Amino acid sequence: MKPCLPVTTYIDIHLRNIKSRCAVTLSPHVPCSRILKTYPPWIVLVFILGSFSEAQELHGSAVVVAFNSNEMVIAADSRTTDGTGVPSPIPYCKIRRHGHVFFAVTNTLADAKTGYDVYAVIETALRPNIDFAGNVIAVESALKSALFNELQASYIRRVSQGLAFNPKQYGLLFMLAAFDRKEPTLVIRKLEWPSAIFTLDMPNQLIPEKSVDCPPKCDSIDGLTVYGIGETDNMNPILGMRRFSQFSPVDIARFFVTLEAFSIPTVGSPIDIVRITKDKTCWIQYKKQGEGCETDIPECPCASTSTHKPIPAKPTHTPTKPRRKRS
Repeated sequence: MKPCLPVTTYIDIHLRNIKSRCAVTLSPHVPCSRILKTYPPWIVLVFILGSFSEAQELHGSAVVVAFNSNEMVIAADSRTTDGTGVPSPIPYCKIRRHGHVFFAVTNTLADAKTGYDVYAVIETALRPNIDFAGNVIAVESALKSALFNELQASYIRRVSQGLAFNPKQYGLLFMLAAFDRKEPTLVIRKLEWPSAIFTLDMPNQLIPEKSVDCPPKCDSIDGLTVYGIGETDNMNPILGMRRFSQFSPVDIARFFVTLEAFSIPTVGSPIDIVRITKDKTCWIQYKKQGEGCETDIPECPCASTSTHKPIPAKPTHTPTKPRRKRS
């Protein structure tokens, strides 16, 4: 029977493996030493155990949004794969903005053979002169039509090649986020064909599934709301522990995307992180090069530029020897 050791002991045992894996897998923005210093032992242990588990599926993206009443943070990986699960060598920027609305998509993103491009569809559908709820309706309608056209085109192509066609492989998850009326607002929708049967004479049966509408329904933990789309199998057990009072939205969003990148081959660095508040938006970290990476959002100021004045040191009093009296 193995002895029951403290959590920190298990971390020390696997420290050498963590460092070697980080050197290959993690973004240079997130050194392993920072992970060990930033997060408490119980969450680092989950990180370690997840990193040595085998991924069951070879597709994926990971996008996490974490927010409180003052700020909203979105983090995303950069890796995409083709239809056979082979990762693309070109990084992909999955966090985009149009007007005041941020959006991200996982699963099927584009098809070069048909011109299908989910991000282009969303950007065209968003309107700066309507409210957030109106933009949600516009994006749902545009994606429903675009995905149905993609299903028809893909069906014709595969059937003509004598290949089987599974419409379930063409689904997508998307999120829209913004500070709407000075309040953090998030919508997540799933769009997927309802069955494994598809023919050209079928009408459009795509109905956006409402996964998240926050507000009014926000699942908050210690004042922090966290949601993910794409690959979230490793983060879900940690969310169930409901212990996040010591984390900032930046810390938790970065951690969960890093966790998925550590465990799943098709989720990979570098990791982009954007911070959104009521008054401004900036990049915590951003790769700058890759597909769809053009941006006018500035980088967040460094912590070293803080205007807080250092607390002056207390004066030290050096005792003096008493003078010797002359007789």
